[in-house]
Amino acid sequence: ELAVEVVGREEGAGPAVLLKSQMFWLGALGALLFNLYFIIPSLDPLWPVPRSQYDFHDLGLDLPWKAGGPGPYLRLNPLFFGLGFLVPLDLLLTVWVMVIVLKIEAVVASTFGVPYYPLFHIRFQQGMGAYVGLALVMLWAGRRYTLSALGDFFRRPGKIDPDGPGKWTLVGLAGGTAFLLVFFIRVGMVAWFAVLFLALVLVRVLVMARVRAQAGIPNIYLHVVEIRSFVWMLGGGTLAALGEVTLAALVFLSFLIWCTYVTPYQADGFRIAEITGLGGRRWIWLSTLAAASGFALASFFQIHALYAEGFGTLRQPLSIWPANEIFNAARASDPIDPLRLTLMAVGLATTAGLALLQGVWHWFPFSPLGFVVACAIGDYVGAMLLITWLVKRCVLKFGGAPAYQAARTSCIGLVFAHLTIAALWGLLGLFDLPPTKRYVIGFW
Repeated sequence: ELAVEVVGREEGAGPAVLLKSQMFWLGALGALLFNLYFIIPSLDPLWPVPRSQYDFHDLGLDLPWKAGGPGPYLRLNPLFFGLGFLVPLDLLLTVWVMVIVLKIEAVVASTFGVPYYPLFHIRFQQGMGAYVGLALVMLWAGRRYTLSALGDFFRRPGKIDPDGPGKWTLVGLAGGTAFLLVFFIRVGMVAWFAVLFLALVLVRVLVMARVRAQAGIPNIYLHVVEIRSFVWMLGGGTLAALGEVTLAALVFLSFLIWCTYVTPYQADGFRIAEITGLGGRRWIWLSTLAAASGFALASFFQIHALYAEGFGTLRQPLSIWPANEIFNAARASDPIDPLRLTLMAVGLATTAGLALLQGVWHWFPFSPLGFVVACAIGDYVGAMLLITWLVKRCVLKFGGAPAYQAARTSCIGLVFAHLTIAALWGLLGLFDLPPTKRYVIGFW
């Protein structure tokens, strides 16, 4: 929605209209003042930089209250508020409520003697089931459309639904899926595991696209369906039985899990191309050019530096946790943990139940998509989304549509200015300036 608003929904709208809006500049001023509050103290090493994050665990609580891992956090970040204001109310409500529910579940389970470590990842484990559940709900909801599309594939051109997917879309989908499956097997994966891996990658793609399309939430840190998910599902003993070649192929192909982050933004690009009249074909060419340029720049600035200077020059050590996670689990050969499978089943049942309730009662306030987001990043964003939900509710209740439109424009200015400041501050960081180390503008 942010990108669509910037380019304009219709002719005569777009950047010119936004830049003339006083509310846009009011939001931009808010982002500037917020960052100056942290930047100014960072200029002098003797000045303490104010905290921008608070953790529930800072209260010094012990078990069972610290069950479920770190968080929830209160992270003071304009992006949370600005982007959150564009998110539907039911999603905002569901995210922060489910963060509390997940914390209560962990505390209660710890009270009844459930070990600390399995509960440490309770959000991600329920999120695993939630991802699968949401994907199944989407496939079921779109079953008529899918069957109609398959029928159009065999119909004559005059009887094909003009709003349905084209013939080559289905051919590309089937061909791409088959190619990936064959490729996975050829690089060493056991056939049944290759099917499982591909299915989970596609589940992640579906969920990422749905989160972006329905909620507009950036998809950078939705940490569910990752390498550790295979350890939780299968156990170390099953992984050991797969053999070293399959495990090596899994570690090598794990980059595909991260590539799913790009999928929703590709959909955004096609939508923007449609609105601006650029056209899908031109957008594909521009996307290809951008990808090639990014690869060239990364090769020059990053890969070359790593080979020339070595990994020791990195401020952050190279992460090899995917390999460690898989091979350490295989060496331990632990059996499948029923508790982890139970948590996944709870996540799946919760998502399906929320979808069913919303389908029966459209007024039902809790969204299955909100539960998915709560499992993935709720601890990071839940507290700020609670504040955003309260503000948005008050704006709509006491100010109505005019106040909401004004606040919405202001939030777009807030986000746009904060991202601009973050980009400029990051460029200064390339020169290794000390203030950029004392105040880091993170996305989260």
